[in-house]
Amino acid sequence: MNWAMKNELRRACLSPAFAGAILVGVALALANVLLIAFPYATSDVWSAWRAGAKASYPISFHHSWMGQTSFSVTTVMFYWLVPLLACVPFAASLSDDISSHYADQIIVRVGKHRYFSAKLVASAVSAALVVSFPLVLNIAAVACLVPDIPPEPAAGTFYVAPNTMLVDLFYNAPWVYVALFVIMAAVLGSVCAIASCCISFVVRSRLVALLTPFGVCAFIQLAFQGTVLAGFSPLNVILPYQPFPSIFLIVCLCFILSSAALLFFFAYKGSRYESV
Repeated sequence: MNWAMKNELRRACLSPAFAGAILVGVALALANVLLIAFPYATSDVWSAWRAGAKASYPISFHHSWMGQTSFSVTTVMFYWLVPLLACVPFAASLSDDISSHYADQIIVRVGKHRYFSAKLVASAVSAALVVSFPLVLNIAAVACLVPDIPPEPAAGTFYVAPNTMLVDLFYNAPWVYVALFVIMAAVLGSVCAIASCCISFVVRSRLVALLTPFGVCAFIQLAFQGTVLAGFSPLNVILPYQPFPSIFLIVCLCFILSSAALLFFFAYKGSRYESV
């Protein structure tokens, strides 16, 4: 790993912004545990459900982790904030580096290719960590409180509907399903961070670079709501409880094409960058 990469990763992961974004995500993840999984595991109100004495399928981990609690405000807030939390740690730092001419000083030492590559990798990695760490923490905490009873389609108590994306995987390999949706959320965060870096070449405003990916995701969410495309909104795609039907191959293709377009734009602008 070259010096530029080490330096940018250090700047990203040791920054106050990174710590702040992690704390917000962790706060929502732990609040979700305290509001849902902890009462499920300890409250007398749920004792009959835990024992399976309610003529209903017992409460399972797969009802209770943050990705499946669609009724919780903590779940809604976290998944809506993914594009913003992902960009907070480092994605907008390119705008600051260019405006302050810090970028020019580093480019003189290591060259444009190494500097911009390091910036892109550090932004994407820090975004993925900020998104995935709270989810992993929530999963671990809930797994300590609620039993891992495999989901049963005949139970009718799980939120993954029969016509939604990867429903067969949910019922046949539920932990693979959980891992895949954590990865998808991290990938969306990384794509948003890359988009923020691209915007920094066009607009010399940290706030614009920071907020634009969130604004685009929110706009798509509202524009697609109530249509057959609702399941393909980025904010709906990463929801493990899958409120709307979509097609996994199309979702993957959209991720790949959007990432490729952003990387091409970033590489083009980076290669033509000149100090102002």
